[in-house]
Amino acid sequence: MLKKHSLSLCTGFLLIFSFPPFSLYPLAWIAFLPLFEAIEELSPIYAFRMGFFSGCVFFWVSYTG
Repeated sequence: MLKKHSLSLCTGFLLIFSFPPFSLYPLAWIAFLPLFEAIEELSPIYAFRMGFFSGCVFFWVSYTG
């Protein structure tokens, strides 16, 4: 389960790098691949939690950064 959480965390950070001031816009196309790998065999409730966690990481770091 820790691997799935780290993949979800990775998605949040990859999304951050695809927006200014980094502007690595090609990352936006591949940022969700770790999340898709993490939620592949999960129930819809746990998949929602993983996606929510990724969104919280993205919001938290982009808002405070």
